[in-house]
Amino acid sequence: DLRIYWLVVSINPLLVYYHDGHVRVSLTEYDPNDFSEQNLKSHLTNVAQTLASRGDSNEKVDEHDVLDLAIRSFDDLDGILREHMASQPHESSHFDARMLADPLSHIRERMKDVLQTTVAAFRETVFSPEGCPADNCYALYGADFMIDEDLNVWLTEVNDIPDMSTTAKAKRKVFDVFAPQIFNMIDEVRDKQLSNGTATSQILPLMSAITWELSYC
Repeated sequence: DLRIYWLVVSINPLLVYYHDGHVRVSLTEYDPNDFSEQNLKSHLTNVAQTLASRGDSNEKVDEHDVLDLAIRSFDDLDGILREHMASQPHESSHFDARMLADPLSHIRERMKDVLQTTVAAFRETVFSPEGCPADNCYALYGADFMIDEDLNVWLTEVNDIPDMSTTAKAKRKVFDVFAPQIFNMIDEVRDKQLSNGTATSQILPLMSAITWELSYC
């Protein structure tokens, strides 16, 4: 499955940003027709389950090595997707030229669409200024997605306390890039509000959002 991150950098006005995350994979060969107890963990990408499955063997395993295998980057995903698309018959009408040329961008846009729908659905409750105990609020969320062989995107979970451990190389690479920007973005929003007011037009664009992408405003 895919873990992406989204930052509510402001409640008033509501500003939500998207960032690529990482990919979690099963380390057991996947068989969609085998749900036996011996093969059950091939259907799971949960990191704790992955570590447990490796711990079941008699071989000595290094936790960091296992995590580096189980948690991959979006660059790795891009390569896998391009290989998958190259193997598809040319007469596959449900794949347009853009999907064939850049499948990761297609998936990324679909995840952003889902994120926008999710935020809109909870705008008057979770993301309402009335529920903020201060002048403004911010929060970092995670969201998990699965993709099928037709590049359909399925939201499986939204996490309000995403794991920020850096035990895998792919996670460290992402966090090292986006974590410092979070604090700079929050500071920039606050400074602009104090100087210019709370209107969205007075706050955007955020110059400190280097790799974060505006997804909802």
